Amino acid sequence: MESQFDPYYQWLGIPPHEQPADHYRLLGVARFEANLDVIENAADQRMAHVRNYQAGKYAVDSQRVLNHISTARVSLLDPQKKSAYDAQLHQQQLAAAPVAMPVSAGGASPAMVAPPVAGKQPRAGISVNPARAVGKRRKKFKVEVLISLVALVLLVIGLVGAGFWYLSQPPAAESFHDVAPATGANASTSAIAASPGEQAGQEVASSGTAADPASVVESSSPPVADEPAVEPALSNPTDPVAVVKPPLVDPFAPAIDTRPPADGAPVTPGGEGVPLTGAGDPPAGISAGEDLLKDLDLTKAILMGAAGRLGPNLIVGGDAGDNLVLLPTPDPVPGSFRLSIVARRRSKTGSLRIGLMVQGKASVILELDALVDTTDHSGLSLVNGRDLRDPEYGEPTHKGRLLEEGQTHLLCCILSGPTLELEVDKTSVYRWAGDVRTLRLPSHINHAEGLFLDAQDGEFEIASVRLEPEVFELPGGGDGGFATTKENGAGVLSGRWERPADSDLATAVSKVRKVFQDDYRFNAPAAKGLLAVKLFKTGRDEFDPLTRYALLSEASEAAIAGGDLTLAWQAAEAIGSSYNMEPFAQQAVLLEKYLAGRTTADQRMLAVQLAMPLLDQMETAHRFDDAAGLLDQLNKAVARLSDPPLKVALRDRTESLEKLKVQGAYADAARERLQASPGDPQANQNLGMYLCFVEHDWASGLPHLAAGGDAAIAAAARQDLDSPEDPQQLIKIGQEWVDLAKGRQDPAKSAMLRRGKVRLESALLGVPALDRQDLQQKIAQINEQLGDAVAPDAAFGPASGYQGLIGRVALNQADTGVLLQYVPGKAIAHDEVESLLLQPANGGRLLVHLKGNLQLARQQQVSVIHRGGSTAGGLLTLKIDGKVVGTVGDDRSKNDTYNLSLPAGSHSVEWMLAGGLIGDNCELQFVDAETGALLPLLHDSQLFKEASTASSRVSKRLGQL
Repeated sequence: MESQFDPYYQWLGIPPHEQPADHYRLLGVARFEANLDVIENAADQRMAHVRNYQAGKYAVDSQRVLNHISTARVSLLDPQKKSAYDAQLHQQQLAAAPVAMPVSAGGASPAMVAPPVAGKQPRAGISVNPARAVGKRRKKFKVEVLISLVALVLLVIGLVGAGFWYLSQPPAAESFHDVAPATGANASTSAIAASPGEQAGQEVASSGTAADPASVVESSSPPVADEPAVEPALSNPTDPVAVVKPPLVDPFAPAIDTRPPADGAPVTPGGEGVPLTGAGDPPAGISAGEDLLKDLDLTKAILMGAAGRLGPNLIVGGDAGDNLVLLPTPDPVPGSFRLSIVARRRSKTGSLRIGLMVQGKASVILELDALVDTTDHSGLSLVNGRDLRDPEYGEPTHKGRLLEEGQTHLLCCILSGPTLELEVDKTSVYRWAGDVRTLRLPSHINHAEGLFLDAQDGEFEIASVRLEPEVFELPGGGDGGFATTKENGAGVLSGRWERPADSDLATAVSKVRKVFQDDYRFNAPAAKGLLAVKLFKTGRDEFDPLTRYALLSEASEAAIAGGDLTLAWQAAEAIGSSYNMEPFAQQAVLLEKYLAGRTTADQRMLAVQLAMPLLDQMETAHRFDDAAGLLDQLNKAVARLSDPPLKVALRDRTESLEKLKVQGAYADAARERLQASPGDPQANQNLGMYLCFVEHDWASGLPHLAAGGDAAIAAAARQDLDSPEDPQQLIKIGQEWVDLAKGRQDPAKSAMLRRGKVRLESALLGVPALDRQDLQQKIAQINEQLGDAVAPDAAFGPASGYQGLIGRVALNQADTGVLLQYVPGKAIAHDEVESLLLQPANGGRLLVHLKGNLQLARQQQVSVIHRGGSTAGGLLTLKIDGKVVGTVGDDRSKNDTYNLSLPAGSHSVEWMLAGGLIGDNCELQFVDAETGALLPLLHDSQLFKEASTASSRVSKRLGQL
């Protein structure tokens, strides 16, 4: 029978009798080792060794051991945690120390045993008389027994004498050496601890009286800052000690507001004895702001699962399963805001998730009490924007339950420019200083485009959710040069630091180079790349605006020198999103420096691919001159590439930009004229056509088209503005836009066709089943007129710089004529793919086969996040360099993370999504494990040509650039 596998023994050499091992034994260093470099190197070596077993049948064991090594590493490298752990280990050693052997009354020490004399040892192969040896052992045994008996008698006599002496002494003065001071009115009363059996049923309260066992809450949370824990002093084991436990203190005392609702109706508590705030004034601690629960229509706010009301309060979660409550979200969302939530846990388990909007995207989720029921981690599911389940990222920010069952808590999420902070009952438990857009989701919420609340495997009662648009508490104390949320007139986002003065920045850069002088000494590209990683990681977590800017700018320079454009780009984006400066300036200067040096064809291609989304942003912001300069650089970069489609795409983009500049000039002139004459028909028509046909902003453009000089367009716009719900009216409006498109040129033609298609699709669900087929046929005819045209915001293939993965869709092994491009950043849903087919899949086997590459400038630790699949046979398989890395879906995990060590160079990536239902949250992300930044996936002209060999009826991009 095969023995049970022991990874600690097999991999780390820790035998079973030494398990569970302490942190030092686990890392293989001396106990109480003081050199932090030794500890860090040992931990890195251990983790690197254990990672060798991540693939295969020992993957689970490997992850468990890595978690424990990571916990030990974090604990021993933090001076405060190490000091506390060492003290605990000392106590354990004292408790486990063996009892000393009694010494004879005469104090004679045991006889020394003479060492063996050289030359007197029996030689190998020569036997010793066994009978004589046994006789010697018996004689020795009798002597040892006699000595032990004599020593025992002397010990008993000594203890009896000591007892008589102790009883004859007068009472000594009371000592407080090891007694915790009593508090409250009975501070002078001496308290003696109950026996262990009594302590199990009661605790000694601060007044010295026994507390009600039902009121005692055991907590692993540390004491609050102003009431430090009492560390027991080391004393002689023979000294009498009275031990008094300090009163248990909840560091997150609930902020409860018992005021009744404004209308005087009684508050519905929804639990045992803990009231919640109802409608009316905000609870204490929440400044007046917009109440997002006011008039919340649950029928329109719930995207999945179920939610309900209990009196004035909102119930999230319950037996119906997970749910997502989409909160009313202002448009646009302010750059800095405070979201205050009064919530109470109604279940023993489960987590509460808060979705936050960052720069207009639902890209940050704070998950409270995500893993409180596991042994490894608990508390927040985000640690500096990364998933705490990964051992690379150390311990969670807060261990222990944040939200206690039956208690009301005040939660404040503060988003202020480049910082994110979570307060629980006015105590900060989580803070992130960096580009909040780089925070990764612990899990994907599909179709969530706003602020939201979500309950996972539990139930929570929400009494109040208030949004305060301005935050005046600035990070780091004082103003720190931090811009307020008010517009500064420069056309940049608010809530950012001011760019440091050049003289101050020069001083800060000098300090950075002095601190990292050992790393700056090396000029090899590989060494520069490692320096860039160090600087970026340090700068990303830095709160001081001046030091942060210096670190990130130096990281960008070092990355360029090391040939790592991806990391340099990330540093430039972090600067651009954190400081009040000229938009796009950092990336434009960076790209110019990079392309000015010696670059390979792959590096120039990477530069084009990274720059294409920046080009879109410049055009959207009407920075046409900046866009023209960037296009000029890109055209020069591809001049030496043998990629005709890309060159043609860039040339077309240049011509399109020239037209866009002319159209933008007409729109600007129209705006000026409308300020003086709001009813001018020609100005309204010019501005309306620009907004609707070029910017695709129909909400803003329709009123201008309705007041324009083209009678036919104005009539269609007026009907469209009425937003009718009647299906027949929608069909009429849709057909009018389709008819108006006849004989026109792009962009007006395609824009009108798409608007007509949108209106016809809106009528689909409202028409009788017999009429639906005719309507679907009209929509199919519009698709044919659009041909291979891609949605205006979806640059495809060469026009996108070959972003993401490229591939085709098959149904029951037959090609469907659908060419897909997937760019990580958004999940793929089954319905989204099926909508591109000519006919429903009807349970047939769908196959989405995508290919691309991952370019790495240096050897990197890469975390691959793989999500999706369904229980209806949906399987997602990932291959890297031709080898299967993992499969999710069906009867397996729906969410896996693979930690890989990949060398520098190009790595092929192949992703296959197959099954009758591939799932609604299919997502693939490659993340730099060291920096937490998303790594781009790219294809090239060869893969695009391969995917385009068959004719394509539809070319669609999924994801986002």
